[in-house]
Amino acid sequence: MLKTIGSQTVACKETGASPACMVILQGWGTTFSIYDGIATHLSDRFRVVQLDLPGFGASPEPPEAWTVAQYADFTCAFIESLEVDSVTILAHSFGGRIVFELASREGLPFSIDRLVLVDVAGIVREKTQAEKSKVKRYKMLRRLANNPAIYALFPDMIDDWRSRQGSRDYRNASPLMKQVLVKAVNYDQKHLMSALHCPTALIWGENDQETPLAFARTMEELIDEATLDIVPDAGHFPFAENAPVFLETLDRALGAEAPADSLESEGGER
Repeated sequence: MLKTIGSQTVACKETGASPACMVILQGWGTTFSIYDGIATHLSDRFRVVQLDLPGFGASPEPPEAWTVAQYADFTCAFIESLEVDSVTILAHSFGGRIVFELASREGLPFSIDRLVLVDVAGIVREKTQAEKSKVKRYKMLRRLANNPAIYALFPDMIDDWRSRQGSRDYRNASPLMKQVLVKAVNYDQKHLMSALHCPTALIWGENDQETPLAFARTMEELIDEATLDIVPDAGHFPFAENAPVFLETLDRALGAEAPADSLESEGGER
């Protein structure tokens, strides 16, 4: 279904009818359907709300290149529109950036009962000397590529070089969402983590290369009431790569035991 918040319309979905509400905030470049297994698993305990954030999946892009704070503003208004007094938030990857911005604020129109952070982003690690050199080289080549006279001489070569720059997420993004991503990945949120004061479960794939396990250990130290559980044989998408263990871990984090038949039936399909 579609839901309009202010001037922004987003695609969303609800599963379950419990008075307790959970909102799932997605990772970069995903659609909300990738979290259907989680929603189904929790539908007897929560009213689970999934959404495609502006610029993700079936939701139109925001009117400008939003900052993480603007995504948090939107998320706050979206949750408020659900007419709930309190909410549990499960965030994955980019969704964690929104959580750090939102949950560290005072005076929210709802309370946050619990956070479940799955392989979330929010830490900018110090670049190695080799990486710093690579950035300098890239900036020099970009200046040359943007020179009209040089581009006129080597258009095909320059277009090919441009198409291979940046991460896969960056290359696959639209021009506006590229700007959003650049703003996000350069925003270190460690200073916000100590302002989170609700039970927080960190669930991490042991082989995550995008948001390494070291990030989780730093978050565990900085966030009050944080616990860390590691999902073996999984990377950045543990709920898809090792679904049975992930769901069992999620149940423990939420203070419930998983029904054995549900763990067997939900499988590990992405």
